[in-house]
Amino acid sequence: MLVQTRKWYVQYRDSLGVLRKVVGYTDKQATEQLAAELERRAAQEQSGLIDRFAEHRKRAQGEHVDDWHKALLAKGNTSKHADLLRGRVS
Repeated sequence: MLVQTRKWYVQYRDSLGVLRKVVGYTDKQATEQLAAELERRAAQEQSGLIDRFAEHRKRAQGEHVDDWHKALLAKGNTSKHADLLRGRVS
């Protein structure tokens, strides 16, 4: 579904069925092509042709651990607890 504002927006369901809204372009045809690509990619991920975790696998493990550490702190855990868990994982 396309909605017009200054830029066009694309609304589609990803491979998990979650409704996503993505900013498109000022050009309607370019945004329609983007929408088709997003829907095609979702269908390929759902059928197993594309690995949906490929981007995450490219990141170093240390980056994931650091992000998890930040999430623990944001959740309200003490820095002592978060540091202890990060040390155990590392």
